[in-house]
Amino acid sequence: MKIQVAALVVASVVWGCGGSSEAEGDLRDTGNSGDVPVFVDTNISDVLPADRVTTDGYADVADVIDDQLEPHDLASHDVINDDDQPTDPGGSVDAGRDAAVVDTVQADIGPVDPPCVRATACGNSATCNFCSGLCEERSPGWSSIEIKSAYPLQGAPGDFIVVDGAGYGLFTSATIGGVGVSSEKDENRLVITRKDGASGSLNVGSASFADPIETSSKYADLQACKPGDPPATAVVPVDPWEIGPWAVGFADYNKNFSKVRVFYPATCGGLRRPPASGQFPFVMFMHGDGYLPLNFEYLARHLASWGFLAAIPDNGDYSVMNKGRNSPQDWFAALAGMGTGGDAAIVCHSKGAEYTHELGLSDVRAVVFLGPVYTPAIEDPYAQSLFPIQGLVMGGSEDGQPTADKCYEVFHQLETPRYMAMIKKGNHGQFIDDKMWDPPSDGSGPFIVRNRQHELTQAFTLAYLQRVFGQTESFPGWLSAPGLPDELVFSSDL
Repeated sequence: MKIQVAALVVASVVWGCGGSSEAEGDLRDTGNSGDVPVFVDTNISDVLPADRVTTDGYADVADVIDDQLEPHDLASHDVINDDDQPTDPGGSVDAGRDAAVVDTVQADIGPVDPPCVRATACGNSATCNFCSGLCEERSPGWSSIEIKSAYPLQGAPGDFIVVDGAGYGLFTSATIGGVGVSSEKDENRLVITRKDGASGSLNVGSASFADPIETSSKYADLQACKPGDPPATAVVPVDPWEIGPWAVGFADYNKNFSKVRVFYPATCGGLRRPPASGQFPFVMFMHGDGYLPLNFEYLARHLASWGFLAAIPDNGDYSVMNKGRNSPQDWFAALAGMGTGGDAAIVCHSKGAEYTHELGLSDVRAVVFLGPVYTPAIEDPYAQSLFPIQGLVMGGSEDGQPTADKCYEVFHQLETPRYMAMIKKGNHGQFIDDKMWDPPSDGSGPFIVRNRQHELTQAFTLAYLQRVFGQTESFPGWLSAPGLPDELVFSSDL
């Protein structure tokens, strides 16, 4: 059987920025095209051999699929025939993509719920966790204290638990099994640091969570794939906001005054799951002010599924960048050999644009600016540009930041090729996951639904970083004529 599957991706890093007002440029209404997905049942150790790389040295999806791989429609567990159509007459290629589950090292566990594959599949007040394959509820605004989700339930001492809900304040306390644990807080999100021995019920203020938390040092090492873990599909989907061909693994590092969560291409999704083989471009996220850095997981997970190594540090600097490029095994031993040793990209949000400027742009190939913000104090009247680098700028027409025009300023300072996408009804806070600067976020107010703004951000960031790192471009139309005139205005200068 001969299988043809299109290209794959890159790894990136994200940080904070801001912007607003109606965007410049022509409306482009040409539709985007994608590759028809194929389903594969494979030993994941064959998905990405180390010698399958592009001329830039990065793993490329186009070289990942071998004739030996048998595609499946996992909704029925029937093999797809040579015409790439499911043998189950009730199935379809698109429906099969949503239900795709690849047999990894785990035994067949029978029928399972298909994992979610895009944010808006979860409804207007939820999002898709690509690591677990599950939808997670979000509060669309401010409300009384509650817990809507906590992930991951299992982890090692020092690891992080992201708790989403509502009604949190500066003095909101959290306990696990009756043991007090430290946490960083937003009004709708906590990031708890696990304490040795803290297992049992999770309580935040007066709210309790149904599922128990387990903390054990056994989770500090490589974890085998387990039944229910979403596996790598080796499928290039039709839309750029869907999960890519790899599953999404992640690991936490919390030592020496450094906190980093790193996402990587994996054979199955979850904490410290087996990584894919190969080298992957590195992306670092530079966050802005006034929110938790672990608000960019939606974008870092997406990039990891497309073949990027994506790190969200508490504070981005060259030590983080150099580890990601050269020695990611310092964060998680199983990532040895994944680093490229080359340059990196940065994704920044809001004031993260200023911090990116202060970091300097040497050895940085490109920057993705999400709602960029910087103060006049850093402007150098003798410099031609604050950002002498290639880049992509994304902003929102309803961004309430006082420096809304910074998107245009940054765009015109960038070197060519440069791109800008302004999201209609987009706002500053909806470039991140669960911050409530401008509620409601479920489309009932004056803004675009938050998880749809996430999908547009995922699409442009992916398409841009694939081009930046010389990957086979899965969605080149997004950088020429993305269409969607009701949702965005696109500009480019090539």
